[in-house]
Amino acid sequence: MSWDADPYEYELISDEYDEVVRDYVQYSFWPEEGAQVDGWTLPPPHDELGEQWGLFRDGELLSINTRYFVDARIRGDWHPIDATSTIVTPPEHRRQGAIARMAPDHYQRCREEGLHFSFGWAFDHGFYHQFGYGKTDQMFRYTCSPGALLSAVEDPDGRFRRVGPDAWADLDAVYREYVDDLALPVDRTEEWWRTQIFAPTGTTRHACVWERDGEPRGYVVYEVRKSSGRVIDVQDMGYVDHEAFRHLVRYLGQHDAQIGEVRLILPEDRRLLDVVDSPESLDCSIKLGPVFRVLNVAAGLESLSYPRHLDGTVTVAVSDSLAFWNDDTFALSFDGGTATCEPTDREADVSVDVKPLSELVVGYRSVEELERTGGLTVHDDDGAALLAAAFPPQTSFVYDDF
Repeated sequence: MSWDADPYEYELISDEYDEVVRDYVQYSFWPEEGAQVDGWTLPPPHDELGEQWGLFRDGELLSINTRYFVDARIRGDWHPIDATSTIVTPPEHRRQGAIARMAPDHYQRCREEGLHFSFGWAFDHGFYHQFGYGKTDQMFRYTCSPGALLSAVEDPDGRFRRVGPDAWADLDAVYREYVDDLALPVDRTEEWWRTQIFAPTGTTRHACVWERDGEPRGYVVYEVRKSSGRVIDVQDMGYVDHEAFRHLVRYLGQHDAQIGEVRLILPEDRRLLDVVDSPESLDCSIKLGPVFRVLNVAAGLESLSYPRHLDGTVTVAVSDSLAFWNDDTFALSFDGGTATCEPTDREADVSVDVKPLSELVVGYRSVEELERTGGLTVHDDDGAALLAAAFPPQTSFVYDDF
């Protein structure tokens, strides 16, 4: 839908609006700091990593959309992706449909830029679902005393080495092996490591590498915060095997003389409860990861890699009220690990809204799960089976907070 007929415009925010942006962001996320904060500067993105767009009405800024330029792994390959970050509408402009006006223009711009997918952290998943974003994963959040982690390794081996941002390449080598079988990790550059992982707020985080025979095998990046006592809050962790994971857990436990609590988040299939002697001493809860959306069904599905043995065509009817180019029936044809995806007049084998389709593509839910929960309708069993084989479930996980 175009909003050209009314006074709304979606465009890049110029420097003249810096004070307005600063006020909107500060009031939305840190209102307890007061109306004016001396020395407070705009948060990222840095110029090289992203940009801020806004919805304007007659020259007045109503809403802000911060986006980053990154690649993320989807179905085994790196793809450029629209990484949506801070979406801010101050209370005086809320509940007036600002985001609903901004979303179609943003999706159209991404389409023109060749970005087929979008993801980002949601303050409220239900809010993002109305704009076609689906869930990506369930993350396990653990809280415990450091001493509860010491049993992860009885006799520590190798060497722990605390490092700073200049060691980013050592961490990156481990990271790439760690995320090889995960969906949605960010393809981190040196600048991303330095600005987003080590020092996103300007204060350098702590980091430690575990080495065996001089080779980095695992790392952990963390902050020490003050609550009722000192708390280690793990911000990033990567490891090449289970032994390295256990040693990193042990390293966190060795802070028991100075830290009262450890907090960390792990992927759904890598459970901390299985590596300690007293799992009852750990508090475990589940939180949802980022949201994900297919922005361009035809181009996006064509860009992915598929199991090489797949052969045949499935027709998929997609509903998308915010991106007219997706609101159609598509013939998805597989051959030797690649696919073509084109609009078709054939009867649909499967009907699906763009939100559950996005969850299928990213690996969060299977065709069977979506059919059972009403997110997908099967009209032809053979077509549904082919679609299921093309998109088996997989674990998604993202540490990067942008």
